[in-house]
Amino acid sequence: MVVYQRKSHQRAAALSLVDSRCASLVVAQDAAPSSSVALPPLEGSSLDPASGDLDAARAARKRQQISSLAAHALAVVDEIGAGARVVEFGAGSGHLGLLVAHVRPDCVVTLVELKAHSCAVARERAASLPNVSIFEGSVDDFAATDEPFDCALGLHLCGLLTDSVAALVVRRRARAAIVPCCYGQLAGIEDHRRGGGIAPSGRARSDAFAAALGDGDAADAWASVCRSADGVATSKGGGFDVADPSFESAARAMALVDSDRCHWLRQAGYRAALSRLEPPTCSPKASVLLLRPPSDG
Repeated sequence: MVVYQRKSHQRAAALSLVDSRCASLVVAQDAAPSSSVALPPLEGSSLDPASGDLDAARAARKRQQISSLAAHALAVVDEIGAGARVVEFGAGSGHLGLLVAHVRPDCVVTLVELKAHSCAVARERAASLPNVSIFEGSVDDFAATDEPFDCALGLHLCGLLTDSVAALVVRRRARAAIVPCCYGQLAGIEDHRRGGGIAPSGRARSDAFAAALGDGDAADAWASVCRSADGVATSKGGGFDVADPSFESAARAMALVDSDRCHWLRQAGYRAALSRLEPPTCSPKASVLLLRPPSDG
């Protein structure tokens, strides 16, 4: 007799199988960093990322996301020092990059965005910041300019874009603070042409995870784990309910996928680590991928 399972049950079984093979490879999340520069309050300011049509709860979460990743970014910029060349990829209208440029006027910030409308808004917002420039184009378009940079940033870079930016960071021996998103893209059938020759595969990228999964059912289950990382989270009290089983399941899937990314980048000699956005209720996609070149101390 054929037994049919609901998709949620199939994904739970796939996550359990992959976790049983790869739990020892999961990279622990480091504590959130501190910076020498204090961040200004965002609410009601010209830097407020929630000045559009967001309700109060979503606006508060957006400010938390931007402020938290900015703290990671500024800690990395502290390592580089004055004159750091910072690039925000997938910048949209520049919420993150503009905040970094505001608190670190000694740095040069470039906002890279593909959408013309978002670039136009970013130019208006950056008019009073002489250390900001806008680049309209893709990651590959920017890479083709050979413009040097020291640090790459990205908040909720969709699926393949995270890996494309990470690959560019490794080639340029730069640093990075990136929050991934849209994990299911990694196992999708559509090539979103995010750049860097990165395409969906449905397989783990690193040798370590590939070896642990083998060639059988566990390897086939990886695609389901990627999709599970995009699980729907429920809101609670203005934030996301971290005790919700669906939140916990998605968080475990994200930990596996982002740990695979860390091992993949470590194969290139890079130092790859994970941290998180704070508070954890601000976003179901709260993993922060931190990259540093091997020459760092």
